[in-house]
Amino acid sequence: MRMFNKILAELRKKSGLSQSELARLSKVSPDHIAKIEQGRRKPPKKKNLIKIINALNLSEEDRDKLLSSAGYSSRLREPLVFYAPSSGDDLEMEISEGKDIAGLKNPAIKIVAEILSDAELPIESRKEIEKMIISFAEWLRGEKKKETFNGFEHK
Repeated sequence: MRMFNKILAELRKKSGLSQSELARLSKVSPDHIAKIEQGRRKPPKKKNLIKIINALNLSEEDRDKLLSSAGYSSRLREPLVFYAPSSGDDLEMEISEGKDIAGLKNPAIKIVAEILSDAELPIESRKEIEKMIISFAEWLRGEKKKETFNGFEHK
């Protein structure tokens, strides 16, 4: 298995980001990112690693590769970090703190987030669920011209 620092540098470049852009997006210091990639620092704590993963917008496969190379389980079971726009800035929000920046106190939104972030959910199933949610939302907005949707009537 290759070292974390090499995998991080490879995935950052694959994402088309410079070290300073990754630092800005992840809110991890540029010096820290540079030292990690140079192998002068150990992999970051999980909280900062999740910020980096989110900033890189990694595929599930790449996320798992980075997590395991850092010594963390690739089976993250809960969504740790969400970003919600606020006055042009990204606000970090942890569900465990119960902040409601993105409406996650709403039980329906929270359960959808939990289901879609379950690492044990097969990718194919996740894509089908996402497709169904999008299709339902389009129907609710009147973008789909059907009278019913899986037994629901549009009013």
